[in-house]
Amino acid sequence: MYNNKKHLKDKMKLLFGANTLNVILSSLFFMIGFTKKEEKLLKDNAEFRYRYKGKRCFILGNGPSVRTMDLSLLEKEVVFTVNQFSKTEMYKKIKPNFHIWADERFYDIDAENDCDNEILSDMKAAKLTDLTPIVFYKTSAKNMIEKYGLKDLLNIHYYSDKLTFDDKYKKNPDMCKLIPWFPTVVQYAVFFAIYMGFSEIYLLGCECTGILNYIKERDKKSSDLQYAYSYELNEKEQQNFRKAAVTWNSANVFKSHYNVLLYYELLRY
Repeated sequence: MYNNKKHLKDKMKLLFGANTLNVILSSLFFMIGFTKKEEKLLKDNAEFRYRYKGKRCFILGNGPSVRTMDLSLLEKEVVFTVNQFSKTEMYKKIKPNFHIWADERFYDIDAENDCDNEILSDMKAAKLTDLTPIVFYKTSAKNMIEKYGLKDLLNIHYYSDKLTFDDKYKKNPDMCKLIPWFPTVVQYAVFFAIYMGFSEIYLLGCECTGILNYIKERDKKSSDLQYAYSYELNEKEQQNFRKAAVTWNSANVFKSHYNVLLYYELLRY
């Protein structure tokens, strides 16, 4: 059966080249997808532009190496943490300045589900008794945030990731506008840190060992499933890994992690 849309896309690839076509489509998506509501949500991020110009920061991933570090040394540093790091005792000791939630699976919460309630508790744990870090969510989390009262509890700022990031991306980071999608939450933190003006950005616990979970599960050796993280996975998270191990083939898994490393290279420039 003849596919007009596919034929048109193939013609455009021949005319512009695949990379240029991606840039054109991203620009069109920008014009269509950047709504007035999003613009209003993102404008408050202007306060972070170059706020820390010339300073240094530390970005903590959730890799297992974090367990071996003396993180008390970071107590007086500017620190970014990500995702469920807020559930750890280390989070309370570090008292991070910024916390980022990026995986949209975390936004799909059912209050009747015990595992989802645990994730909701982890989100609420971002607020400390003597400090309220700035917490970043995607705009797609807004309904969930309002439904469960997070807006009144946390100091929330939004971001929207509808652009494509590749070697053609030449825009200066601007958190008041649409930003690129990244395959790992740490890369959002790097992007935000650049926007904030940090001249030294140190990554800790960012070894991308999640791929080991997929390999172990495909080998049916899931007893070690949790060792690639600095915190324990709940049952729903383990189920997500098992589902991915079944639905993703090895090529997809390795391609995904190749993209993670590629994006780090692109962020350097």
